[in-house]
Amino acid sequence: MVRQHPELAPVVERLRREHGVVAAALAELHQLLNSADAARERTEFDRLANELETHFRHEEDELVATLNATDPAALRQR
Repeated sequence: MVRQHPELAPVVERLRREHGVVAAALAELHQLLNSADAARERTEFDRLANELETHFRHEEDELVATLNATDPAALRQR
């Protein structure tokens, strides 16, 4: 998508970084689910939920219009 819309490069890079943050939060939450610390589980779950909400909102605000106007086959080309 960045090849076709280079102006979106900063947005895509930010979303890539956020994917890493979300993956780390999920891994931590998974470990916590095996613990007996319910308060910390809730805190981490809330943090993850906030990260995801922010990420999805940004993704929708910045990419949905472009994705809707782009031929999916063009995105698969490398």
